[in-house]
Amino acid sequence: MWSTRHLYDYIHKVIRIPIVFDYHHHRFCTGGQTEGEAVQLAASTWHGIKPVVHLSESRRAEQKDEKIRVQAHSDYVYKPVDNYGVEYDMMLECKKKELGLLRYRAILKMEEEVNGSEEKAHC
Repeated sequence: MWSTRHLYDYIHKVIRIPIVFDYHHHRFCTGGQTEGEAVQLAASTWHGIKPVVHLSESRRAEQKDEKIRVQAHSDYVYKPVDNYGVEYDMMLECKKKELGLLRYRAILKMEEEVNGSEEKAHC
């Protein structure tokens, strides 16, 4: 698995392709960067185009089953993420597809009502 830093140094600098930041993958391969640093670095590669990020969570954690690979995607996404001030388009990578999107939007709406803020990423 490649970190955002490695993608930047070895791919983006050579062929100038934008980097899609992946919140789930970053948890396993940080490349020495914080999540915020990695989001900012990936966003910087889009050069005037709205960046894209991927969001998923661990199926192992969701199902509470240690036999499942930790990298496997869950049915739903349960936790809002910080966008670190970057406006981007988010692709949810969850098994339940549109149902996952509807549930995540409801979670974000509840988060906004509780915190009175839109600081977290939203769909």
